[in-house]
Amino acid sequence: GCDKTTPACLMAAATVNLPAIALSVGPMLNGWFRGERTGSGTIVWKARELLAAGEIDYPGFVKLVASSAPSTGYCNTMGTATTMNSLA
Repeated sequence: GCDKTTPACLMAAATVNLPAIALSVGPMLNGWFRGERTGSGTIVWKARELLAAGEIDYPGFVKLVASSAPSTGYCNTMGTATTMNSLA
């Protein structure tokens, strides 16, 4: 889920006027790359910078970007997705 998924589920439940349960899976796990924790968001820009500087190759770029979302769940940053899921 993201900051749009939870409100969409709640609005859909309210629209049909039937009892409903909306479950969140919680925040995704932290990712790791070369011993450092990675998270969603700015890691993609950092990965592009590292690739352009020649500090990582393309497979390393893909691995770094993929490490930012290692499991199901909403974004593991303090942002709107966290707020929406805590309010639901």
